[in-house]
Amino acid sequence: MADEARDYVRESGGLLYLYSLLQTTDFPNIKIAALFCLASATEKNVFSQTLLTQHGVFSIIHGSLHGVTSTDKLRQAAVFLLLCLVANNGQSQNEARDSGCLADLMGMFRKLVTSGNNVISKARQFGLVTSALSVCINNPQNEENQRLCSTLLPHIFSLMMRVSEPQTLCPVLSLVGVMVANNVFNQDRVKKCGGLDTMASLLCNLTNRSGEEDCLTLAVQVVGALDSCLTENDSEKIFCVEE
Repeated sequence: MADEARDYVRESGGLLYLYSLLQTTDFPNIKIAALFCLASATEKNVFSQTLLTQHGVFSIIHGSLHGVTSTDKLRQAAVFLLLCLVANNGQSQNEARDSGCLADLMGMFRKLVTSGNNVISKARQFGLVTSALSVCINNPQNEENQRLCSTLLPHIFSLMMRVSEPQTLCPVLSLVGVMVANNVFNQDRVKKCGGLDTMASLLCNLTNRSGEEDCLTLAVQVVGALDSCLTENDSEKIFCVEE
C-alpha cells in the first residue's frame, strides 16, 4: 500500500472503522481480512502506528493469538499486525509485553521449534513470528523484553543443532543478535547454554559449503551473531580464544 493510501485510510476514519469491526464481528474470515488491512495501512507509517497504539488493539491481537479456536491464518494476520505496530515503536513494544502478545509470540516460537519438521514446513509462519519477536526487542532496545525473550535461547541453539536450512536459521540468528546486543546478562546466558560452541560449530560446517550462496549468507549471519555476543564482554572473548 502506498504512503498516500495509508494516510487516506487513516484520515478518512478507515483505521477506526476496521478496529470497530474487529470488536464486533464473530466471523473468522472477516477478522483475518480486517487484521491484514490494518497491518497494511499501518506498516511504516508513524501516524497510523500512533493512532492504533492503544490497549484495546493489543487485546484483540492477544485474543487472536491466544484463542483456542484460532486458525493458523488468523494467527498469522495477528502477528503481521503486531509486527507493523511494534516496528520502531517503543510504546508498542511495552504494550506487546503488557497485553500478553509477547508471551503469545514466545509460545508460538517454542511450539514451532519443538515440533520437529514443522519449523521447516511452516517456514513462512516461523519467519513472521521470529521477525515480530525481533522488533519487540530492538530499535529501540527494550531491555525488559530482551530479558523475557532470553528464555528462548536454549530452544534456539537446540534448533541450530538439528536444522541447517538457511531460510530457517538466518532469521533466528538475527533474533540472537538483537537479543544480546548491549546486554551482558544475555551474552553470558548464551555461553551458559552452549550457544557459543553451537554457533562456532555451525560456522565451521558452513566453511565446507562455502561455494553455496545461501551458506555464505548464513555464515555472515553467524559471524554477526557471534560478534554481538562478544561485544563489550571480555569473558566471552577470552572463552572464544581459548576454544
